[in-house]
Amino acid sequence: MKEFTGKKVFISPYSPITKNLRLFLEENGITVLGFIDKNISAEGVFKVEEMADKKYDAIFIYSPNHFQSIYNTYKKSLHVSKLYQVEKTAEGYAVYDRKQILLKTLQRSFLNLNTKLKKLFLKHLSAFLDRVKYKRTKNVFIGEGYVDANIKHLYLHYVKNAQNAILLSDNEEQLKVLKEHHLPSARLGSWLSHFYIALAKNIFLDHILYNYLDCLSPSQKTLQLWHGVGLKRINDMSNIEYDYFVSTSEWTNETNFQNVFKAKEFLNLGYPRLDIFFKDEEKDDLIFCDMGIYDLVKNAQGKKILYMPTYRENEMHNTPPLDFELLNEQMKEMDAYFIVKFHPFVKIQKPKALDRIIFYETQSDIYPILKYVDVLVSDYSSVIYDFLLLDRPVISFIYDYEDYMSHRDGFLFDYFEYSPSCFVKTQNELIGALQGSDEMYEKRAHVKNFFFDTAHKPACKAIQERVS
Repeated sequence: MKEFTGKKVFISPYSPITKNLRLFLEENGITVLGFIDKNISAEGVFKVEEMADKKYDAIFIYSPNHFQSIYNTYKKSLHVSKLYQVEKTAEGYAVYDRKQILLKTLQRSFLNLNTKLKKLFLKHLSAFLDRVKYKRTKNVFIGEGYVDANIKHLYLHYVKNAQNAILLSDNEEQLKVLKEHHLPSARLGSWLSHFYIALAKNIFLDHILYNYLDCLSPSQKTLQLWHGVGLKRINDMSNIEYDYFVSTSEWTNETNFQNVFKAKEFLNLGYPRLDIFFKDEEKDDLIFCDMGIYDLVKNAQGKKILYMPTYRENEMHNTPPLDFELLNEQMKEMDAYFIVKFHPFVKIQKPKALDRIIFYETQSDIYPILKYVDVLVSDYSSVIYDFLLLDRPVISFIYDYEDYMSHRDGFLFDYFEYSPSCFVKTQNELIGALQGSDEMYEKRAHVKNFFFDTAHKPACKAIQERVS
């Protein structure tokens, strides 16, 4: 971005994420003249047809899903040398000029062709196995981006019980850990992974994947574990049909999942990740865990507090308004530890190391540690409802409630009625709640009855018995 310091730019389109980009640019000495968007009529927002007489140095196009279509439209009437693609990075933003955009387009075309060939291979191999009446026995677990807790714990259960399981992931660091533990795995997206998917009897997922499911045989079963219950509205995803969808209660199905997902059966068998709350951990249960933090939380004296905020569409608010140095001193006074685990999609610069403030890797499994936590601090995250099974205090740190609501289409139900926690908005209020007494046990019990049909039973065993 340094080469644009002192320059004048427009941003396209107009959205919450581009408004955050504007703030970043202006903080770095770049003048933003306005936005370009064909669908928005507002002050400072222009149509592409209005740009002919404008003087500017660059147009930054920041749209993760629609960049190519916007770029193709703009280059018909605007100076292509002034069109730039912007992408979010861990360090801030990256900017690409037309040569780099062309190279990325060629790379994407090659990857798309490669993907199509692999899908064709998968489709024909799967059909061939049906024709020769091949008896499928393999259980394939897919962890795209990172291996989430439901996938991990159910996969380990299958491995321990000799159920011919393999985990496919595109996360190289986690694949390395699996190989170190001699656990069967392969790189998701490789030719080998497509071979395993064709051999699969059951395919387990916890995210939405489009690249594989339309190539499967009707004899193969798909099971969607998803990644949490809660009050957030979910976009309609009924264009994909699963054989099974796993949840934690009939109420969550009727009020939420059955309205947005399509499945032949909705199974109220509980979440595999919650089994860890009710058993002694084995060695493999701790893969993808930070063992130093695990040992500290399990064995240290004093109160252990875990802070797990959810992801925000407004990226500026993913950094909480906490003075960590002051918080560190407050934790010392309370004889407490404050563990911070941000959402896996959030990348922020960690503050300097502090002895009572501990940052947990965002894509690591927190559940073996969660069971030893004394207090959970969160906000709108589904982890609040998982924590109900431990019946311990929950504090909702909702410093941005009004802004968060403005970026969402509300909640399924009244947030304050169905949140089993006390609510705070400032650091002082948070400390006061941490020092106060627990008065929410009756409300926790009341809310728990909605999200869990019964006391937790081993979900991994129940799922295995149901789909085998």
